Amino acid sequence: PFDEVTGGLAALVSGGMNLKDATRALPAIAKTAQAAGAEIADISNTTLTLSQALGILPEKTQAAFDILVAGGKAGKFELKDMARYFPSLGPAAAAVGLKGEEGLKRIVTALQAIRMGTGTAEEAAASAQNIFAKMESEETTKRFKKFGIDLRKEMANARKDGRDLLTVF
Repeated sequence: PFDEVTGGLAALVSGGMNLKDATRALPAIAKTAQAAGAEIADISNTTLTLSQALGILPEKTQAAFDILVAGGKAGKFELKDMARYFPSLGPAAAAVGLKGEEGLKRIVTALQAIRMGTGTAEEAAASAQNIFAKMESEETTKRFKKFGIDLRKEMANARKDGRDLLTVF
């Protein structure tokens, strides 16, 4: 419906995207929401996360959605789930170095893997959020140290080498 589409545009602009970029992204948002049975507001918020947290440019929005759609079809964490949870997962994933289309692919892959071992998409999203948030926490670092692994040193070396921190973890 027209009201939902204009609401999506308003969400993009109020979220910090300029009107020109928001207008360019809107067709991909509407098509993806329609195809996935997702809310336009959720897809709009996901678009903001893709742009602001992962650095995906507005002209690459459809390519990013294609990654999300393919991931949703490949597993149990569906596109509507990604649209719902991605706005909170994206910044946490970006904080551990997952950026751009490659970072997006890693996030989608992680969500699918986690979802296979959980009962619901909500549990999978919470588990992923927990992993991203606690990868380098004091408690996690201490537990790794019990196994003879200096987690902070390994993560620092991985950052310096430009490696994927999720894989290193």
